[in-house]
Amino acid sequence: MTATTRAAAPGARRPLFRLRHETMDTIFGYAYALLMVDVLLVVFNLPLAVMLFITMDSLQYWPFFLLLSLTLAPSLVGAFEVFRTMRDEGRPRPFAAFWQGYRRRGAAAFAVGLGAALVVALALFDGTALAGTVWAPLLGPLLAVLGIGSIAVALFTLTGTWLQQTMQDDLGPNAGFTTLTSTDGQPATTGGQGLAWAITSKSAHPDVAAAYVDFITNAKAAQTLLDTGNLPTVLPADYQPQPGTVAADIATQYRDVQKANGEVPYLDYSTPTFYDTITAGMQELIGGQSDPQQFVDTLQKDYAAFLAGKK
Repeated sequence: MTATTRAAAPGARRPLFRLRHETMDTIFGYAYALLMVDVLLVVFNLPLAVMLFITMDSLQYWPFFLLLSLTLAPSLVGAFEVFRTMRDEGRPRPFAAFWQGYRRRGAAAFAVGLGAALVVALALFDGTALAGTVWAPLLGPLLAVLGIGSIAVALFTLTGTWLQQTMQDDLGPNAGFTTLTSTDGQPATTGGQGLAWAITSKSAHPDVAAAYVDFITNAKAAQTLLDTGNLPTVLPADYQPQPGTVAADIATQYRDVQKANGEVPYLDYSTPTFYDTITAGMQELIGGQSDPQQFVDTLQKDYAAFLAGKK
């Protein structure tokens, strides 16, 4: 068989780019989903939308608008569910997905939104009361930070892997998990990989004790922890949770932290007496009975004594 080539006609133009049919479907699918989400957000927050449209000075009636805004958080959960479904299934189902997310996780989102609204209401009330007083320049920015901070807390919180199952149950795919980074840009976090188990030399049944330690630390125990929404010290090599879940985020972050050697033990793990030392020292520091340098010196003294006792 002889291969032949066809020369391009003089002056013929080649297309700059071509979009595959699947790509066009995806683009128009997301455009359609975005448009329908906008419509659904207006419908589910119709009282707020109407009042914002007809009111000239909405800030003057902020308590009323803050009350109407309580519908925002549940509707946003529905909006996120639309795009999650679009990502997972590859086709837009805006109405069904929106209602599914709203029905399943709307109550939890409402609780978060209510808490944020209460903090914002307190900040606005105090700001109104302070207006025109000598305290306004000092406390005004603080109240603004509190109001903005309440919204930020509604979007993320600092916690640990022990809330994995709770976050998965309450927020499903709308929750994510990440770690902070150290000064060199590597992932780092404070934590503890379980507790240390030991068998004393005076144990009457060391074989039974050893069997128990093995029972709570072996591969089967690790799988039990995973099945109940917990993080074992050693992840199974073939453990691959469903993408887009909190479990997947935690597993990825945990492996990255291990590779970077970025796990910093809890400070009270330093010595057997360190917990008592640091809590008592912190109370004295907060109470003004010591200064920061004295606090640090107290901690260092405990740690140095522990190291000296090991020699």
